[in-house]
Amino acid sequence: MLLIACTSEAPEPPSYDPISLTLTAPETIMAGDHVRLTVIATSSADTVNRLEGQAVRLTMLGSFGLRFLSAPLEQGQANFDLLTGLTQQAGWVTLIAQFETDLSLGQTTVNMEILPNEASGPLLTAIGPKTVPADGVSQAMLVALPQDQFGNPVQADSSLGIIYFQPPQGQPQTIRLTHSHRLVWAHITSTHQIGLNLAGVTVDQSHSSEQSFMTVPHQPAPFELSAPQSTYPIHGKQLLEITSSLIRDSHGNLVLDGSYLQFLVTDHQGTQRHIPAHTIDGRGRVSLQTPPEPGLVTVQALMQGRLSQPLVITFTAPPATKTIPLQVEKTSDSLRFTAGPILGTLQQLLADGQPIQFVLDGEVLIVPQRFSVAAKNGEAILELRQVNLEPGTYRLTVSSGGEQGQLSFVWTDDQQILLGL
Repeated sequence: MLLIACTSEAPEPPSYDPISLTLTAPETIMAGDHVRLTVIATSSADTVNRLEGQAVRLTMLGSFGLRFLSAPLEQGQANFDLLTGLTQQAGWVTLIAQFETDLSLGQTTVNMEILPNEASGPLLTAIGPKTVPADGVSQAMLVALPQDQFGNPVQADSSLGIIYFQPPQGQPQTIRLTHSHRLVWAHITSTHQIGLNLAGVTVDQSHSSEQSFMTVPHQPAPFELSAPQSTYPIHGKQLLEITSSLIRDSHGNLVLDGSYLQFLVTDHQGTQRHIPAHTIDGRGRVSLQTPPEPGLVTVQALMQGRLSQPLVITFTAPPATKTIPLQVEKTSDSLRFTAGPILGTLQQLLADGQPIQFVLDGEVLIVPQRFSVAAKNGEAILELRQVNLEPGTYRLTVSSGGEQGQLSFVWTDDQQILLGL
């Protein structure tokens, strides 16, 4: 098979008249300046005349991205006015002038630097942390970002001053720094006194807002606890107040109001309670309920890892001045013992819920049996099931505070109870 194809002659590439572009621009300008750029086209007179009114395109490439401008060629030159909105961002800008028509082609590139203006306040500043221990070692850090009115960081050789004063508030102290990394910072070391620390930054004629941090007491020094007296009668409902000594740090600063601490209360059985509290006027306070049973109670306070000296309080039973009546009633399957009326110190019926202790002892028991019964209407009732009682002689003792009562009885083989033996 024979294939024959016909084609026209290949088109010749377009021929461009040579043209040279010259872009006139300043090397540096200040941010926000109004600048006129001029592009001059150089070629033969016929070519320049023929291009009259054709558009010249200007491309701006900078940190802001790309921007495109266009201006007509008049008498061999095109003018571009860069208004404030086009020159606000500081940094290097690449200017590319291009001219392209069907018959002419030209391009030129120029670099221009936009410099930031003087700092314009208020300056952007921050300080932290907001609380620093008053130990003479810990520091707060003040950071500033000086900017001009367009948000450009100021030039690296701008002179800055950080002015601050610390408690006790006296003569302000000044730190002179040079802005070399866009950010400016300074470390302010705490003193040994608590209080408000103020700081501010100035650069050129601009000022920052007021910045502040607090120096606060650090770890407490040893402290003690106290009570109005060291010995109390047991009651079960009466309250007594435990108070700490003035709590200070090692430099004599009182702890702040509202500082957290815990009171650790250990009773005579070794059971420990944690009672939260907060300081007021440099002292911690807690109200303790007197226990229903005699014994020693130990109290300590814990604050920021510092444990106070232990405070030992003795709770004693009042002397026995009354005898608690004790009666027994035999039911179908149990022995019901009723203690009462049980009276308080003011000859009032004992409050409901107060624990009444019963102790059952006897010749057939290896160890005494102990029972605790809540009082109700001034009485306490204990029921012992008959099936759990072995025949023999028993003695039941009831006690409440300083009052006590006893009842002796014999439980016979035929499940009868004999009293007073």
